This record gives sequence, structure tokens and C-alpha cells, in this order.
Amino acid sequence: MTTSHRKLDQTDFYRRSLRVDPSQQRGWRSAYPEVEPRAFRLAIFGFVWAGFCLLLAYNRSGIESFLSEASLSPYRQFIAIAGCTVFLSYSMVKMGAHAVQTLITRGPRRGNSLGLVIGASTAFALTLVPKDTWVTLAAQIDQTVQTYLEQEKDEIQSALPKLDEINITFLSAIKP
Repeated sequence: MTTSHRKLDQTDFYRRSLRVDPSQQRGWRSAYPEVEPRAFRLAIFGFVWAGFCLLLAYNRSGIESFLSEASLSPYRQFIAIAGCTVFLSYSMVKMGAHAVQTLITRGPRRGNSLGLVIGASTAFALTLVPKDTWVTLAAQIDQTVQTYLEQEKDEIQSALPKLDEINITFLSAIKP
């Protein structure tokens, strides 16, 4: 009896590598590592990021007055304004890249970029709301909170009728 040996080829190597480490399989899945979906956190981050960009973009006079009060030389003020401009340009390019990635990719990678784009879109949409609407909303919330506090005050006084403010001693007033 003779043992026959056959020549090993690339298929044999591929099968062995799959047994040793299944993550080394060929194909499009191995090119991209697994990404943890965290779209909600990135939506909040995108909202804050876009809000900061909008603050910089719409408040140039406030930034210039702040820099002039900071007793910086005109050259340093120019550098600070140029830095803000570079940051805004970078943010626009990066948000555009995330928007393109949202349209092109699938799966968790899309979800993460989609979270950033949704957060930024929400921030941009909130800038379109007129200021009168914000003032009216704040007044309604204030009125609702005051009504709620008055109701709770009446309920506490009816539940604890003998409670006087004079009889209350705070723990910080007691000396050891």
C-alpha cells in the first residue's frame, strides 16, 4: 500500500483558514468590520454638532464683539475667525459625506450615518421655526407649570393640614 499525496491548492488553504479563523472569509463582509449600531447617540451628537455650526454661522457679529472684548490683536482675531470658517467648511463636507454614505450603504454603517444626518436635519429644521412660535410655546409651558404647581400646593396643604413652616427645622440648622 502506498500513500498517495496530492498537491494542495488554494481551495485547501481557504478551507483550512476558515477552520482556523472564520472571520477571514473572503467577500465584501470581511472588508468592513462589524459596526455597533448607535444611531440614537449619533442623532443627539449630530443635533449638537449642527447646532454649534449654526451658532457659529449665524452669530458672526457676536463672535467678533467677543473677540474684540478679549483684547486680542487684530491678527489673532483674524486667525480665530478663519478657524471658525475652516470648522464650518469641514462640517459641511463631513455632513455631506455622511449624507452620501446614508444613500449608498446598507446595514449598521448606514444607521450610524443616518443618525448624524437626522440629528443635523432636526437642528436645521428648528432654525426655520419663527421666533414668535418659540415665545408662544414658552408662555404656554410657563402657564401650564404654574397651574400644576398651584394644584400640587393645594393637594399638599389638604393632605398635611397641621404642617407649619415655623415648626420645620432643617438639618443644617442643628449643631452637633
